[in-house]
Amino acid sequence: MEDAEECIKIKKSYAKGHARKALALHSLKRFSEEVQAYRDGIKYCPDDKTLRDGLESARRSRSTSSKANHTARKTQATMTAASSRKKKAKKSSTVSQFVAETKKNLELQLAAIQAQLRMVSELAAMNMEEKLDLLYTLMDKDQSGTIDAKELADALQKRNDGLSFGDAIQKSIEMIAIYDEDGDAELDREEFRHFVERMVSYYISV
Repeated sequence: MEDAEECIKIKKSYAKGHARKALALHSLKRFSEEVQAYRDGIKYCPDDKTLRDGLESARRSRSTSSKANHTARKTQATMTAASSRKKKAKKSSTVSQFVAETKKNLELQLAAIQAQLRMVSELAAMNMEEKLDLLYTLMDKDQSGTIDAKELADALQKRNDGLSFGDAIQKSIEMIAIYDEDGDAELDREEFRHFVERMVSYYISV
């Protein structure tokens, strides 16, 4: 990293110097600083594809390594397990089995609430960009770098319990059509930011 910084000091427009500094920070697991290193590089080398691709990757690393990400995934897994226990309780053939399954369901629900509280605490310490990156990473399940109609529909269903998958798909297609500026039928990070900002403004006004 010191060598990379020396290169940048000699020539600020040396893209490889910025990229090597960012890679060094990545190896040190200093992901927020890695994001900034790529941003600094893009400021002096705006057309460098390696730096732009690196920034996207660094933002993902920052999100996936965050405590909020781990807590969010644990919350979802616990809620899914609780739902499964609830279904098992309904199918119980004896009172004892019903009580045992219901007890496990309640324990899992309590664990999910505790995980949610930890997640809220972690989110409170993050800035808006980090929160958006986290949400984007969680929704981009195939890690393609964009959010398609199926991924958005999945998120809409989790937000609205009574929404069928067919209705969720239809709604997500309509939303993507509104915010998809480059016409590829998916939301990239910037398009997703516009989408979230519009949704937040809508719910605040309501």
